[in-house]
Amino acid sequence: MANLESAFINGKKIYLRSISESDLTGNYLRWFNDSDVTEHMIKGTYPTTINDLRRYYDQVILSQKNLILAVIEKENDEHIGNIGLHEINFLHQNAEMGICLGEKRYWGKGMAKEAIALICHHGFQQLNMQRIELGVLATHRSAIRSYEAIGFKNEGIKRNKVYKNGEFVDVIMMAMLKDELNRDFL
Repeated sequence: MANLESAFINGKKIYLRSISESDLTGNYLRWFNDSDVTEHMIKGTYPTTINDLRRYYDQVILSQKNLILAVIEKENDEHIGNIGLHEINFLHQNAEMGICLGEKRYWGKGMAKEAIALICHHGFQQLNMQRIELGVLATHRSAIRSYEAIGFKNEGIKRNKVYKNGEFVDVIMMAMLKDELNRDFL
């Protein structure tokens, strides 16, 4: 059963809460060493250690320039991924969004779409962002379709940007403006 007392942003199937230091020793470390999870991420070239996660926690998660939250599946109160707004720029009112849905049994169930819609809605409504952007590997077709369904638009391609699985891969640059969010996923 969901522990909604710790919810920062509440959705239908999930809620978003702060990442605690205790999360680092849970499933979080396993996700970044799982080749299925990192297949469409820049991660996965080198193993991730607990010390890597602790440095990330101290330098990125605790930084005021980032809002990184745990994605919690309500029915089992399970930490299934992380989502965040990075490099938040209050002057120019923009941020970069990133997500990792690490628990594979939740893939294809709409959890990522809901998490993306929730964090973007929060960014637009509470942080007063005008624009949220992201980069996605061109090989990650399902993510591209999800981003488009939520309201992200393709703004261009960074050709051969990432070397992944023995080949260079393009990165699709996408962005959404405040009035483009598809609220059907909220």
